[in-house]
Amino acid sequence: MTRVPVSRVVWTALGSLIVAGIIATVVDRLWQGHLVRHNIASVDEHFPIGMPFADALTRVKHDYYPRYSDSPAERCAKDAAITEPGYSPQGGPCIFGFHETGSTWWGFQSGIEFRLLFDSGGKLRVRQAFPVYTFL
Repeated sequence: MTRVPVSRVVWTALGSLIVAGIIATVVDRLWQGHLVRHNIASVDEHFPIGMPFADALTRVKHDYYPRYSDSPAERCAKDAAITEPGYSPQGGPCIFGFHETGSTWWGFQSGIEFRLLFDSGGKLRVRQAFPVYTFL
C-alpha cells in the first residue's frame, strides 16, 4: 500500500475548497442578478403607467416600507436639478424607493432604486428602476 504524502492531501483539499468557493461565488452573483432583474420587472408590473398617485403610494407603503419617500410637485422639481442620474419632473408628485434584493456570503449586496413620477393630475407618467450593487 502506497502512502500519500500529507502535503499532497492538504494541497488537494485546499485547492478543492478554493475551486468550490469560486464556483459558489459565481453562482451567488448570478442569482443576485436574477433577483435584481425580477424586482425591476415587478416594479414595471405593479406600477402601470396611468396609475393614480394614491394607489401607487398605498402599494409602496405596503411593499417597500420603510425605504421610500414621496414628494410634492415643487420638491420633486427642485430635487430633479440635483439628483444623479437626473430625471425630468412631470408636473406632479414623485415617489422614490429602494428595495434590497439580497446579499452574498462574502458581502456583496444588491437592490433596486425606483422612481415614480406623476403628472399634475396625479397619474403615473414615468416609471424608472435601476439596479444597485454594493460591497459591504
